[in-house]
Amino acid sequence: MSDTLQTILVTLAVVVPIEYTFIALSSLVSKVVVTNFVRDLGEVSRSRETKRECLDMEEKLKSRYSQSLLWPLELWREFRKGK
Repeated sequence: MSDTLQTILVTLAVVVPIEYTFIALSSLVSKVVVTNFVRDLGEVSRSRETKRECLDMEEKLKSRYSQSLLWPLELWREFRKGK
């Protein structure tokens, strides 16, 4: 097998899955951080309306945790919304 083909196969078999996993975990961690921020904001808020809005945002964020594994689709949807 040529060196170029071997390099391509190693990249596809090892590097790409590692990078994909890293980006998926980063996406999940960022959602968790934002969820914790919204939860803390709701706890310190004095307004009932703000507390209710924070709870709604927290639930929406939690429902999107599973989308972290499908981050390419998530990015595609966001790009399409911008057009």
